[in-house]
Amino acid sequence: MQVTSKADLQIVKEKYSAQICSSAVESFWRDREDSKYISLIGVECTKTIRPIEIEKRDRLSWVVLKQSTNLLPFDS
Repeated sequence: MQVTSKADLQIVKEKYSAQICSSAVESFWRDREDSKYISLIGVECTKTIRPIEIEKRDRLSWVVLKQSTNLLPFDS
């Protein structure tokens, strides 16, 4: 969604604040006042999995897991 005015951001705030847990960060909406775009992705059919322990040394915010590592707790 392209944000063209503060009213657009207010609409998102009113509709989705609870779902995105914006109250967990006091400055959440203030930090986004000058945003030009917003992406919201709905997630359905989730499944709880056991925690995966990974030795990680870099600062990337993601890890690529491969099936052959046997770390994935998913049913095949």
